[in-house]
Amino acid sequence: MTTARLVREEAPVAAPPVTCRLLCERVQIGSGESFLIALRVDVPPSARVSWENPGAAGRALHAELSAPKGFQVSPALFPAPSVFTDEAGERSFGYETRTMLFFRVEAPAELAQGTRVEFKARLDWSTVGAQASAGQAEERLELATYPARDTGPREGSSEIAHFAARLPQPFAELQGAAHEWSRTWEDTGEGAGFRLDVLVVDASELDFYPLAANGLDWAGSSTQARGKNRELQLDFVSDPSVEATREARGVVRTVRNGVEQFWLLRTSCALPSVERAPAPKKPLKKQRDPRPRETGTDRGTERRN
Repeated sequence: MTTARLVREEAPVAAPPVTCRLLCERVQIGSGESFLIALRVDVPPSARVSWENPGAAGRALHAELSAPKGFQVSPALFPAPSVFTDEAGERSFGYETRTMLFFRVEAPAELAQGTRVEFKARLDWSTVGAQASAGQAEERLELATYPARDTGPREGSSEIAHFAARLPQPFAELQGAAHEWSRTWEDTGEGAGFRLDVLVVDASELDFYPLAANGLDWAGSSTQARGKNRELQLDFVSDPSVEATREARGVVRTVRNGVEQFWLLRTSCALPSVERAPAPKKPLKKQRDPRPRETGTDRGTERRN
């Protein structure tokens, strides 16, 4: 007698989704004011989401904010990421557990008072991890305009301040820093090599997180100590099809006196792909003798014997 065995196949457990919430640093807003709106992104355990440059693995978060007519909204601003290194030494950039994306918003010059305005955010996300997944999320936020009553406490103010402190600041504002381009090899048809040296005074740590650049592909970086200072050496390879202005972008991480800060570096490389030979010197024109020329009459006539 044959006994049939029933095998119950359990459906795979779906990975928990990424969720989001829209917050603001302000309780009320007024005409012409500029303020930050934050999209809080909560990441499930054992997973991470990617920075605007994912690096070796992942797909970048993409977020958009819709505002009422008359409001000006910036593209999404990413705080500096964490770095994840795989067994092959390849680096990826992203966030675990929680992060925030920011939008700089400017209210119109004339804004009706005592009303409420609504903002809508859309997030496209994908995770990296054992249970990688992808999806979309939407969130809404209402803000009161001056003067308003019963607005309630501001939610998430300490978290907003924490993640906003990781927004990169302009590199030009970093005191005691300098950078200089050099060419490491000439173009042989597959692109030229360029190096950007970044020196920061009194830095105990330096790092670089590359961003999309124009005409330059990031090829790696290294750091070295120079006395009490540190120097970043950033290597790039040029795109042979781009001979116009080449531009490198990325975030420089500095640690000075135990304080970690982030700086957005954006710099153009004006060096040519090959060493240009000096222009040949033009032959000197024969200069005319300023003295009056002698004529036969001036020389006199020869005496005949």
